[in-house]
Amino acid sequence: MQSAYGLGFYLYKTVWPFDLSPIYLLDHRFQPFGWPGILSAAFCIAVTAGLLHRHQKWPWALAAWLCYGVILLPVLGLFQSGEHLAADRYTYLACIPWSLLVGAGTILLISPLHGQPRRQRRHPGLVAVGICTLLVLLGTLAYRQTYIWRDSFTLWQHILRLDPGNHIAHTNVGLEYIKRGDIATATAHHRTAIAIKPVFAEAHNNLGFSLAKQGNLAAAAAAYQRAVDLKPWQVDFRYNLANMLAQLNRLDVAAAQYLEVIKRNPNYIQAYNNLGLLMLRQGKYRTAYLHFVRALEIDPNFQPAQANKALMLKQRRELTQPGS
Repeated sequence: MQSAYGLGFYLYKTVWPFDLSPIYLLDHRFQPFGWPGILSAAFCIAVTAGLLHRHQKWPWALAAWLCYGVILLPVLGLFQSGEHLAADRYTYLACIPWSLLVGAGTILLISPLHGQPRRQRRHPGLVAVGICTLLVLLGTLAYRQTYIWRDSFTLWQHILRLDPGNHIAHTNVGLEYIKRGDIATATAHHRTAIAIKPVFAEAHNNLGFSLAKQGNLAAAAAAYQRAVDLKPWQVDFRYNLANMLAQLNRLDVAAAQYLEVIKRNPNYIQAYNNLGLLMLRQGKYRTAYLHFVRALEIDPNFQPAQANKALMLKQRRELTQPGS
């Protein structure tokens, strides 16, 4: 049913390009055997049957329908990837066959205007006005889209206007509010995203960031921990958790998380540097120095590790000087 829905959806959005959204979610609200799915399946069956029946008279229509289906096949949900049900961008290539047919039909409509007796001619002005009106309409709609795609903030707000239950849009709008310094509103959006989809790890991670900005470190650590529990392979979430634990002076637990980050991604340079700083706090100077060195082996230009290593060497020289 999802595939049938996609075939109908992309044609519908091409013919009626209003309320376009960058992402249409595949979630509990989509019912394969609800009326949209059933109508889409009936539409696809009717079109296919009709074009097969008339294939000798309309071979071009059958060819366009088959090309449309073949181009869309990888994104119709047979092999689902991601959380989206559909995406407007998939119409670009798939609807080329229909665009060719529209162009050919327009030529056929205009061609008889020439070479006919005046009394038999159609109204060329009316045809021209219709084409120009359509172009102006499409151009206006395209211009309106530029305001939606002006920046990430306007884009995600537009998605929320169309679909207030979009958890991805909520947490991304939250990130934009953080950039604007409105932490309270950002936190509210992250909490809304989690309320909609409690297992949305990214929202828990972003909530942790918002709570940390508000100074609520313990709650931030809990949010990061939930994100790690949901996606233990996501090293960025674990790195954030380690940083928060270090700020809470839970040094041993933080060190364990940094080591897990490094285990999962041996080139995670920030983890080496922060683990070195943590070792300094624990008085493990040699271990700290080795972590800074390892960070610089990965990236010799990584300035935080350069500064930390240089500071350790300076302190060591000062301690070994006579009279120190």
